[in-house]
Amino acid sequence: MTMIGIVIRSDGFVLIGPEPFGRHRPWDAETVAILESFGRRHPVRGATAAPTAGLLAIGRDLYRFLDGNGGELTALIKRAQSPLQFEIVSATAPPNPAGLAMLRAPWELLANDRGFLADDDVLGLRVVRRFETGEPIPMESEQRQTSGAVVSPQLRGGELLPDRNGALTTADWRAMLALVGEVGEIASSGAAQPHAHLTAGVARLIGAGPVWWYMVGGAAGPDDTSGPVIRSHVHGLQPHDLRRWEQSYLRELAYENHPMWPRAFATPGHARTFLRRDLVEDGVWYRSAHIADWSRGFGFDDVVSAIVPVGGGAELCIATMRPWGDRTFGAREREMMGLLAQHTAWLGRRPDPLAQAARAGNGVAEVVAGMAPRHRAMLEWLLTGQSEKAIAIALQMSPRTAHKYVEQIYRAFDVSSRAELMALFIAR
Repeated sequence: MTMIGIVIRSDGFVLIGPEPFGRHRPWDAETVAILESFGRRHPVRGATAAPTAGLLAIGRDLYRFLDGNGGELTALIKRAQSPLQFEIVSATAPPNPAGLAMLRAPWELLANDRGFLADDDVLGLRVVRRFETGEPIPMESEQRQTSGAVVSPQLRGGELLPDRNGALTTADWRAMLALVGEVGEIASSGAAQPHAHLTAGVARLIGAGPVWWYMVGGAAGPDDTSGPVIRSHVHGLQPHDLRRWEQSYLRELAYENHPMWPRAFATPGHARTFLRRDLVEDGVWYRSAHIADWSRGFGFDDVVSAIVPVGGGAELCIATMRPWGDRTFGAREREMMGLLAQHTAWLGRRPDPLAQAARAGNGVAEVVAGMAPRHRAMLEWLLTGQSEKAIAIALQMSPRTAHKYVEQIYRAFDVSSRAELMALFIAR
């Protein structure tokens, strides 16, 4: 078996045979976009079905990408003898986003009875992904768990993501990049509320309780360090707590009395991440009436939060909480929150699914403005055309509760069917 493949470095990659071969190819925006497109077209999934025209086309494109203008891959294969082992070796651990995009590309489609090179000259090709130390990179099992997502366009090639505290492991990096990719994939599919998938993923990765994704309306003047919450999704609350959160905590703007709030928004306009104890010392925290009335009532204590400006004076925020009596957050969680917030900040720049109602001139905007967050979330899903059953699963509620919300929304807009409701939002 002859080994050929790719060595991934922080500044680019090079083809290898028995020894390094060909020119060094640096990361650039075009290269990263091409690699990400391969993953979106056909994520790695281990064994693949019989070749189709689409799979052969991807294999052909992968081949041309590596062959370049100088025919480098062709020259390597001519020197080699079948069967081949195609190795993708990362010389950096963890790999940067561009390197991870290359690791995740479906190199299996190059050959092995399912791709472009499946002919008499290449009798078999085994693909191996590993670090330079020899440690394998289990991409296939990870891809099955993460729906084959690749990195988000927000993660630019050649840019090493910062690890200021050295607290993150290789597994942390892989999990974060996979989550960002999943969120991007959901958003590009047109499904509602990709931020709901993000919050569930954050809770899983960090090992936390509730996760609150929200946007504030930007600076509101010298005596008010932030605007009101204008979009919100919370993951991980029980139904009765969720109702209290939406009907009281949000509507009454109780969050503005949170002891972290003034300092968190005192210097808007730049990305920032902090632990609770960075902003509020223990004595102040546990003597706070707000913590006694709200946080303890909801059952959570410690907080790690990240805030990222998204333009127009608005800021996207993610706050993650742990239950009362659980361990406190540390450097690892702070670093993960900062990276995840920065590289999903584009969610805050996406058009609000209901924003066009304000332009319709038919009174819909006023109804939307007065809706509770849970009803608004249900409305967003209804306008995507999803079934009530699918929406109930997405919003983690029973089908009966989902149907009750639908009936309440119909009454609020004075309609009797989904078609009538959707017509309101496309009216001009």
